[in-house]
Amino acid sequence: MPVVHRKFRLWLLLLCGSFLYFFANVQRVAVPGSIFDELQRSLQVSASGITNLGAAFMYVYALNQLVIGLLVDRFGGCRVIAAGALLFCAGSAAFPFSDTLYMLYFSRAATGLGASTIYLSLVKEIARTFNRKFTVMLGLLILIGYAGGIVANAPFIAGVQIIGWRMMLAITAAATIL
Repeated sequence: MPVVHRKFRLWLLLLCGSFLYFFANVQRVAVPGSIFDELQRSLQVSASGITNLGAAFMYVYALNQLVIGLLVDRFGGCRVIAAGALLFCAGSAAFPFSDTLYMLYFSRAATGLGASTIYLSLVKEIARTFNRKFTVMLGLLILIGYAGGIVANAPFIAGVQIIGWRMMLAITAAATIL
């Protein structure tokens, strides 16, 4: 494969991975954080039930970081992020359409598992691809990713107030899949 074609594919992968990281931060911050009251009102669940949605995401995310690191070292970032992206997208798409609290927990856990693959995979691929410009590229990745946390607050809440939390999360899931 020509060097130019290979570099283009790596740039495309990193761009897509950066957007996945952006949406992973949207998911992490928005549910239940930004839309806590809307979820509680809509689902008619106690505050601890809504808080458990965030816990389902974060516990799975945190516990899998060690395993994901080993998988990335063994199989490479591209393969791990590809598998994780499928889980992340599936969990993100299932959440707004889930009717029971247990399905909501399950979809948040799947989203957390998929999201846990993104950062370490991208760091591995950035280190492999841009060894001389590693810090600049990693900084760019973090900038794009953390912008998702910013978008998950005021802009996301404004969207929820206009079209509702389920539709807003469905649109977010569709954008993630694209």
